Amino acid sequence: MKMLIAVPCMDQVPAAFAQSLALLRKVCDTACAFQIGSLIYRSRNVLALQAVKMEADYILWLDSDMVFEPDLAERLY
Repeated sequence: MKMLIAVPCMDQVPAAFAQSLALLRKVCDTACAFQIGSLIYRSRNVLALQAVKMEADYILWLDSDMVFEPDLAERLY
């Protein structure tokens, strides 16, 4: 199983988000992709295309202003 963690964002992400992402426990072969841009719909389309290209089974969409528990991926999986 493959998962892409997809994060559309502006040029920077808050430290609390970066910490949550660093502590996130992975459940399968996981990649993380950031798409920087001011047009959110374009960023999401680019990230979705990346997921298709890597043949991801799952996409975990995260916004850069989110803070979450380390077991988020496990609970959703």
